Amino acid sequence: MGSAGNDSAAGIEWRLLQNPLALRIAAGSMTFWAGTINGLATVALVFGRVSHMSGRIIDQAPTLFYNPPRSLFVSTLLLGFFIGTMMGAVALPRLKLTGALTVAMLPIIVAVILVSMGVYGTSADSYAPARFMLAFLLPLGMGMQNSITSQTCIGRTTHMTGDMTDLGISVVKGNWERVRYLGLKYVAFCCGGLAGYLGSRMSPVLTLLLGVAGIIITAYCLQHWDRCAQRCTPTPF
Repeated sequence: MGSAGNDSAAGIEWRLLQNPLALRIAAGSMTFWAGTINGLATVALVFGRVSHMSGRIIDQAPTLFYNPPRSLFVSTLLLGFFIGTMMGAVALPRLKLTGALTVAMLPIIVAVILVSMGVYGTSADSYAPARFMLAFLLPLGMGMQNSITSQTCIGRTTHMTGDMTDLGISVVKGNWERVRYLGLKYVAFCCGGLAGYLGSRMSPVLTLLLGVAGIIITAYCLQHWDRCAQRCTPTPF
């Protein structure tokens, strides 16, 4: 975990994120791997999106009347993500950015273990307990990651709804630095979704494991870079 000396003035994030290149690497990598997990879950294992909930809120109420099991499934996704956001708010001030992101991956690691044991959803029409378990665990980890990065200058990393709005505004206002940053996140999320789809056709459990590993490795590599950068910074007299 990062110590307070390795964090920003707020005491929670790497000072390195003040470097535009480091910020782009952090945002691009975390968004890509979140997109991979979401893309995988959309077409396999859960058969539903696990990293963004906007459309799910619309699905929740109507399905209560004509398909109660589906409404319960959607509510499970929402509950997992919401609890994850609260856990992220608790974890970041206590564990700092690297530690909090690592803890955020624990529910997804549990999901990897379950999938390797053959516990997962088999279709979009199945409402077996295995599907509900993953429908809670994956949004829990994604909600926690999104909460953690949203409290830093990285911003949202598990969905593009707000970022697409900001991207359009930035284009009109001619804020091209912001356009490049948000555009990078969009491309990373889109490519991650494609990787998740391809991974579902080859090895879902390996794809899910790679998503977890990618986020954790990104966090620890950036923390190491942050420490090296601080050691190389002259101490003012």
